[in-house]
Amino acid sequence: MSSLFLVAIASTATSLNSETRTFTVEGYADAFISTYTSEPQGTQPLLYVTRDNGQVNWSLLLFNIVGRLKPGDLVAEARIRLATGAASETGWPAVLVTGRILTSWDESKVTLKTKPLITYDTRTMTYIEKRPDVEKPIWVDVTKQLHRWHSYGGPSNFGTVLSFASDNDDVSIAFASRENLQYKGPQLQVFFKPGIKSIYGYAIDANALVEQIAKFE
Repeated sequence: MSSLFLVAIASTATSLNSETRTFTVEGYADAFISTYTSEPQGTQPLLYVTRDNGQVNWSLLLFNIVGRLKPGDLVAEARIRLATGAASETGWPAVLVTGRILTSWDESKVTLKTKPLITYDTRTMTYIEKRPDVEKPIWVDVTKQLHRWHSYGGPSNFGTVLSFASDNDDVSIAFASRENLQYKGPQLQVFFKPGIKSIYGYAIDANALVEQIAKFE
């Protein structure tokens, strides 16, 4: 009976956790930082990512996901949607690289000189084959970052930085920021499987469990 009881629990838990859900959040803060200027660029309608003869623009993105994922939820996929606002004629194909931001930042004040701490421990790379058309969405995978944010709780989510790979050159792209009135700003889309809660971090539907156990009695 005990082995059948465990099978019943396992099968019930699996069935309760099989449905994938999705949520989408708009950008909470965004800015680009630059070697071209020392002024904050957090209110601009475009977010630039550039690598050109030693000059760079990086874009910073932050999404508020507090309360959207609970302990035990399993993130299946997470990606950022960015609408292209402009792109250089040269430098393609190119690779966008993501980094994880480790400290807080203020979009109205951040510059290259005051940029937050960044790590590339969960980096992903997005290959862009050719110059994208205006308004064309670029999808950037941040699944590993979401796993990290979710594992360590909300305070670990200070955002994502976008740059071009170091072997790219003479290339630039601009994405619509959250202040852009013409194109849709950054969005984070998350696919996840709900966890099963209890006093131990899991919960089991009692009615479903009774039905499963009854089959073996």
